[in-house]
Amino acid sequence: MHNIAIGFYTFQAHDGDEADTKNSEITYSIINVTVEHFNNNNITVNGTTGALRLLHALDYEKINSDTITVTVMAKDGGTPPLNSTAVVKINVQVCSS
Repeated sequence: MHNIAIGFYTFQAHDGDEADTKNSEITYSIINVTVEHFNNNNITVNGTTGALRLLHALDYEKINSDTITVTVMAKDGGTPPLNSTAVVKINVQVCSS
């Protein structure tokens, strides 16, 4: 099989702020995806949980890359709001049929 299933869970982000404060109200967003023939329409981040999920099957032959790099930003609800980014590298391998 050459494809990874749609909806495959890839990554989960967490924050370390005190619960139930503005600083613990974190929203997550994808700010960059780097690989040819792959874009933000193929992967999503849950804005509340930070979980990354595939929306379309990955096909190694189509993306022609060993790695998909996704940059995710986390922003809190504090005043002023603070943000940070994390780089998630997804290794793509060919699976035999």
